[in-house]
Amino acid sequence: MAPTPHTFASFRDRHPGATMLVCGCGRSLRMLPRDHGLVTVGVNDVGRLFDPDCLVVVNPPGQFRDGRFRWVRESRARALFTQLDLGPVAPPVVRFRLGRFGGTETGAETLDYTQNSPYVAVLLAAHLGAARIGLVGVDFDDDHFFGATGRHPLAARLPEIDAQYAALHAALARRGVELVNLSPSSRLASLPKAAFPAWIGTPTAAPARTPALRIVSYATTPVAGVPPVLARCIAHATPHAARCVWATDRYGNGVAFDGDLQWSTHPREAEAVLAAADAVVVHNGRVDPRHARLLAGKPMLTLAHNYGWNVDMGLVRAGQPGLVVAQYQATLPEFAGWTPVPNPLPLWEAAYRPEPKPAAVTIAFTPSGAHERYPMGHRLYWHGKGAQTTQAVLDRLAREGLVRLEVLRGGVVPHAQALAMKRRAHIVIDECVTGSYHRNSLEGLAAGCVVVNGVGLLPGVEDLLRRCAPGADRLPFEHASLDSLEDVLRALVALGAPELSARGAANRAWIECHWAFGDQWPRHWQPVLDAALDAARAPRRAAASARPDPAAAAVVRAVATVPARPPAIVRMPEPAPPTEEPAMP
Repeated sequence: MAPTPHTFASFRDRHPGATMLVCGCGRSLRMLPRDHGLVTVGVNDVGRLFDPDCLVVVNPPGQFRDGRFRWVRESRARALFTQLDLGPVAPPVVRFRLGRFGGTETGAETLDYTQNSPYVAVLLAAHLGAARIGLVGVDFDDDHFFGATGRHPLAARLPEIDAQYAALHAALARRGVELVNLSPSSRLASLPKAAFPAWIGTPTAAPARTPALRIVSYATTPVAGVPPVLARCIAHATPHAARCVWATDRYGNGVAFDGDLQWSTHPREAEAVLAAADAVVVHNGRVDPRHARLLAGKPMLTLAHNYGWNVDMGLVRAGQPGLVVAQYQATLPEFAGWTPVPNPLPLWEAAYRPEPKPAAVTIAFTPSGAHERYPMGHRLYWHGKGAQTTQAVLDRLAREGLVRLEVLRGGVVPHAQALAMKRRAHIVIDECVTGSYHRNSLEGLAAGCVVVNGVGLLPGVEDLLRRCAPGADRLPFEHASLDSLEDVLRALVALGAPELSARGAANRAWIECHWAFGDQWPRHWQPVLDAALDAARAPRRAAASARPDPAAAAVVRAVATVPARPPAIVRMPEPAPPTEEPAMP
């Protein structure tokens, strides 16, 4: 007898060759676009956010706390798949049997399973005929997309679950089914990551134009810890391998950053990594003379973090590409024609993820220096932090008992401690002087905070920010000048800790959606890298003659004539400027 419309068997290959989304209840589910047009398989109470095509529920009603089962009972899914008797529910119920625990197969009436509902949903998508499956909201971090629900109940079993997903990925691949993780903050490490917009737009998992490159992020100074962050982002979110090679992981004042390979302590290993590199990102354009010949002839991308007078332009003048961080630097005339790129963030790392906020409203202020402000046109104008004025405002609020403070008090702390200060805060203040934003702002968003800065004072910076986050319906900052800062803070504090936590959670969702490095790489970085690779190949293709590559020779000459620089901050005439954003970003 033919199966009835609502038997499990009748759904086999219902959507042959389809691209489908499997949606968990993690916070990254909020990045799901409304108009993606794909078949969705959700679990549990995803109906709080959208109506899935298929809903999977493998837990009994008694295990849903705080009224969560109401969203299952009243779901508007087209079909609800379960092995249980859930009682009266709105969707048509399709029953299946649980197969083998930890298995990777679908049967005529069964789905293998683990303790994780989205795992079953992936197998259901395969049963439905999916050729491509993307996970969203399968994060295993704290909280659900709909509120601060605390630590994930399966967090302690993550290594076991990650291994189960690895086996599922391999089994599906053998069946010709692609499984990728679209959540930039997911703690699953076994699944390949993909950028949501790019993945939806490709009929198959398209390889990068230049797969499996060895990329080095190279720096002669700490550059606020960005060189190793960039390397980790490339290694995590792209097909390429990446290392950071730098002189030191700390400034002379003792501020240190999590790093990678220091040539000051491991010179031979550093030289081996540089010699094997296929491409090099050179922060602020500075190459130590000892590495000039190792790097000559390689594609070398200068990434500017500061004023032109503090960036070595030799590589760009020799024909190599120039990138500039898409903050205040990219508005400066000396970088006209350079490619602006977003400052990278490893949003999946624990240090860049929110933690539960304290009961008392807490404000963090960790400027990179104690600069107050400089006149417009001054060579240090962009280093202004309003440090003294901002601290005075915060001290007044603290004396009135309105806030708890996480501030430096003129001292320095390691970067890891500064990140922890932001994670304990409801509000992060960057600077309200120049109209720019810095890593302080981005780290505040990542920590789930309300972020106050002066973005809007300078139209060019706001334009750059929108370019970095195309499609964003808002900028995630609270605007203030030094004159208005106290009024802005008092209004925010009056909202109370719960409302500030909710707004901070929305900011975290914003940065997950609009600042994922996997999305940024193909849009901002890869085209420039491809151009550099093409330029580097051209002389070799044309070099049947033994003439030396003039561009490579120019690079060697440009670098060799630069005197060796110690990895400490360059000392300038009073007032003493930093060579880049030092200490805290």
